[in-house]
Amino acid sequence: MVGEFDKLALDQSKIELSRIEGVAVKGDWVPVNHGDSVFMLPIQLELLRAIPANDIPKYSTWSIIVDFDEDKWGKVQIHPSLDDNAITKTYAHQQYNGGSHESLPVRNGHICTMSSIHGLSITKNAVTTEPKYSIERIIWHVERALEWLKAAATNSLSNGGDSFELPDFNIPKATQPLFLAYNESSDSYDVWKTLTGKAGIASVSMLNSTIIIRKYLSKNGSQTYYEPQWGNYITNLRERSAIWVCFDQIPVLNHWQIPSTSKELIIAANAQKIDLVSIIKGVLENLDDNSECFVLVGMPVSKKVGDKSFRLHWQAFSLPAANQVRSPKMRAQLIVNHLQAKLPTPIKWFVVSENWHPDDLQNRGSLNKTLRESDVLLIGCGALGSAIGELLVRMGVKKLMVIDKELFDPGNLVRHKLTLNSINKSKAIELAKYLNTLSPVTVVEGLSVTIPCKDKAFLEQIKRTSLIIDCSADDGLMSELPFEGLHQNAKIISCSMGLHANRLFFYADVANSFDESNFNSWFQPFREQEHKIAENEELPRGAGCWNPITPAKLNRISGLAGVAIEFIEQVVAEDIISPVAICHEWQVPQLNLSTKIKAA
Repeated sequence: MVGEFDKLALDQSKIELSRIEGVAVKGDWVPVNHGDSVFMLPIQLELLRAIPANDIPKYSTWSIIVDFDEDKWGKVQIHPSLDDNAITKTYAHQQYNGGSHESLPVRNGHICTMSSIHGLSITKNAVTTEPKYSIERIIWHVERALEWLKAAATNSLSNGGDSFELPDFNIPKATQPLFLAYNESSDSYDVWKTLTGKAGIASVSMLNSTIIIRKYLSKNGSQTYYEPQWGNYITNLRERSAIWVCFDQIPVLNHWQIPSTSKELIIAANAQKIDLVSIIKGVLENLDDNSECFVLVGMPVSKKVGDKSFRLHWQAFSLPAANQVRSPKMRAQLIVNHLQAKLPTPIKWFVVSENWHPDDLQNRGSLNKTLRESDVLLIGCGALGSAIGELLVRMGVKKLMVIDKELFDPGNLVRHKLTLNSINKSKAIELAKYLNTLSPVTVVEGLSVTIPCKDKAFLEQIKRTSLIIDCSADDGLMSELPFEGLHQNAKIISCSMGLHANRLFFYADVANSFDESNFNSWFQPFREQEHKIAENEELPRGAGCWNPITPAKLNRISGLAGVAIEFIEQVVAEDIISPVAICHEWQVPQLNLSTKIKAA
C-alpha cells in the first residue's frame, strides 16, 4: 500500500517533469493493475537536437511506470504507449517491443535507462548511480529517456567499442519456460567457419529445465560436425535429437527485434539466403521421433560492437509434437504446414540461453589458466582434501583424480563435503561423484586404493599427471614420491593441518628435485610441537582408546583450504624457487568482549 508521502512525491514529480525541456505531461498519475502500489503517468517526449528518423518521430508518447512493491521508493520504468504516436520498433537497449505488455496498459518495450554499473550497486560493490528518492529518481529516468531517444534517432545507441548486446528473446506470452545451455568458444568458432553445412541433427540432453547441446551432426546424422567437451555428469545424461540451423548473422527485424512468428523468422532467414522451411523439413524427415522437437539457432556474436565475430551464440524454440503420425515424412510435412500457416504462428523461444564454456561460466572467479589446465592427482579425501577438491573443481580444474582407501563414516559428517547418502561407501568414489556435479566440463575419477599400488587406472594417471596434491597426512606416502612414471616437471605439493586446524603446513617441490629428507627436516619441529599439544589434551576418539581423531572445526578447515589454493596457484603459475615450505597460522581478530552493543 502506497502512503500519503508517496502520493505527494508523485504529484510533485509531475510538476518537476513539466519544467524539463522536451517533456510534456499528458495526464495524471493513475493506479494500474487494480492495486494501489503501481502507478502510471502518460507523457510526450520531444526529440531534441537531432533530426527525426524513419521510426523516431519528433514527438512520441510514453508512460512512466512506478512500482512501489518492487522498491519502497518506486522502481521506475519507461515504456512506449499503446497509441498511434508511440514507437513500435525495437532498438538496442530495449526490451522486445513487438506488442503489448502482459499486465500493464503499455507496449512491452521498456527502454534501458539504467547505467551499466547498476547491478554492482545493488550488491554493494559500487556507488549507486540512480537517485534514491522518488522525485529525483523519476526525473533522472526521464532525462535519460530523452538521451536514449536522441541516440536512437542518430543510430548511436551502440557505438564501436561498446560491449555487444543480444536482442531480447523474451517475447510476452510466447516464450518457452526452458533454458538452453551450449559450449562455444573462439576455438570452436574456428571449427564452425570451416564447415559448409548450415543445418543438421543435434544431440541434446535434459537437466531439470535446461536443454544441453551435446553434439552437432549432419542432416542424416552420419557425420559429427562438432562435439563440445563436456564433463562426466553431462556425458552420463540421456540423449535425444533436435534440429540445428546456423545463421550468418543474428536474425532480426525492425532494427533490433527478434522474430516472434514463424513468418517473421522465415523472412529473416530469407534475407540471409537461408531456406529455413526446406532445411527443417529435410532434417525432420531423418528424425524418427514424434515428440516435441527443438530447433537450435546458431548466430555469430562479437565481444564489442564493430569487432569481428569470435564465437557462436545459440538460441532455441520448439516445434509442435505430431504424436499421431508415424511416418517421419508425413510429420515433417505437417510441421512445415504449421510454419507456413496463413495465421501468424508464434515462435516459442526459450526464455534463457547461456554459454557454459568455462570462459563464460567461470568468469566470476576462476583459477589461473595453468592450474585450470593441469591434470591433478589429489591423494586423501578427508576434510581438507574434500575442501581443496571442491575449490579446484568450482574454480576451473577440468581433470582430477581423487584417491583414498577409506570408507566415509558418520563422524566425517561434521566437517566433510559428503552427506548421509555416502555413509559406509568409498570416500574417493563418493567424492568423485559429488565433484562431478559441480561443473559441467570437469572429469573427476575416484579410486579406492592403497598407495603404492599396481592399479592400471592409477598407473595411467601418473603418466599424465602434472600436479600431485597430498592431503593424506600419511608419513609413509612421502617416501613413495615421486612415483615411477611421473613427469620430471610435475609439481608435488603436501597440505596438512595441525590440531584444531590452527596451522596449515604447505610444502611444494618439483618431481625432479623432490627429496623426502628435505621435507622431514623442515616438518620435524612442527611435528614435535603438535605432539606436545596432543599429549596435554583429551582428544576425541574413534573406535578404541588408541584411535585419537584430529580435532578441527569446519570453518577453519574451509579457511585453510582457501589459503592452500592461493599457495597452489602461485606454485603452479610462477617460477618459484623450490622447495617452498610454509607454516600458515590461523588468524582471526578477537572481538573486544568488554564492549557491549547499545540497543537502538
